[in-house]
Amino acid sequence: DVPSNSKWLTDALALFQAHPKLSFMTGYRARAGAGGNVGLGRSKISVKDKKTGIPFQLVYKLIAGPLFLRRSTFLDLGMFNMNFSCAGDPGIHFEYEYSLRTWFRGYQAGIYDSQFHHHVGDWSSTGTRANKKVASRRREIGIRNSMNVKFMYRELHGNNQAILPKKCDALHKHHASGNSIDGDIEL
Repeated sequence: DVPSNSKWLTDALALFQAHPKLSFMTGYRARAGAGGNVGLGRSKISVKDKKTGIPFQLVYKLIAGPLFLRRSTFLDLGMFNMNFSCAGDPGIHFEYEYSLRTWFRGYQAGIYDSQFHHHVGDWSSTGTRANKKVASRRREIGIRNSMNVKFMYRELHGNNQAILPKKCDALHKHHASGNSIDGDIEL
């Protein structure tokens, strides 16, 4: 992935500075509650952040590339869960688990448009997609890790009674109305 301009980093820093509870952010795609996926190739980020003027939305499950972390929170939360893959295997869904843990511990996760060019080069025939055996292992790990994430955070997501998609939807409506997202919101 390649940035299209130099604003990607200053925009990310501005959002972190404007929102103290924001601890994890993607510039690619994310799951945004009942509204489905937002980001590149999905629904547009529909709100401009009042404090920064940058299109931004709180979401509950981030998809990698590029990812931004608040270092103090990253260390406080125990960094990425290294149990999601063996050394040398793809770390599929590590970002899902970390974004759910972020919310679980009282912080926030979000998405903004980093304006990166994704899948630059011959990405479909390199990496884990270049070899059928490796691609099969990637799918196997993805299924296993998806089930692990749903089990680990079953109260937050992965079922009809899950609270986190509802909370993200409520925060999104609150933010779209021009209100602050820096406090908490009751459902």
